[in-house]
Amino acid sequence: MVAARTPLAFCLLTLVGTGQALLCYVCIPPLAGNPAAQNAANLMRANISRTFPGKAEYEFQECGASFDMRQSSAQAACPWDDDSVVCLDIKHAAWQARTCGRVPFDADLRCIPGENGEDGCPCPNALCNGARRVAAAPVGLAAALLALACQRA
Repeated sequence: MVAARTPLAFCLLTLVGTGQALLCYVCIPPLAGNPAAQNAANLMRANISRTFPGKAEYEFQECGASFDMRQSSAQAACPWDDDSVVCLDIKHAAWQARTCGRVPFDADLRCIPGENGEDGCPCPNALCNGARRVAAAPVGLAAALLALACQRA
């Protein structure tokens, strides 16, 4: 099966739904880096603000060293309630952002390249976009070797 690429812009849809919602860490990117990076950060700030109706940009914490995940302003319920909702950890060379997004129900949850030099990494569980991800290759290799050994036994 070939994994289809989903544009990061699709993940940042801003349609409001109802019901129980996924809880994600949310922070806006600092206006850092060169002018192009700052412009991309400004666009991301606007997208994040539009994602949460009734919440102004200044109500979000800025990502970075001062981001405090323990504060209530660091978490938000995604405004949708369906199987396409994910938390996003968005990384640019000059900044980082965290928010909610949507991907197709059967999409591969690998990082998605954006249009402005950022990568959006989706994850489907509550508050899963808070920590850095650790590569799972050694675990996958160990599992494959174990499965191979069990077949030979």
